[in-house]
Amino acid sequence: MATVANQVITVQGPIKMEIINLTAVTDADTVTSLLQRPTFGFFTPTTDDNSAAEKVGVAISGRTVTLNNDDLSSDTGVLILFGF
Repeated sequence: MATVANQVITVQGPIKMEIINLTAVTDADTVTSLLQRPTFGFFTPTTDDNSAAEKVGVAISGRTVTLNNDDLSSDTGVLILFGF
């Protein structure tokens, strides 16, 4: 499981946005969302090495979010989720 360094929810009308700062992210790591029904999201690695993944798959099942990319290896980054 990825390490959550900070996690915040903002309300945008009926839609909410959750911002999660993650560290030590590897391929197939999971994070539990604070949103009741996360719908979609994206992850941007912020590790400053040329091995950081450019495109990370964000799979959502219930409140569990899985980050998928073979290049993820102890990366840091920001996961942004939208939902209700």
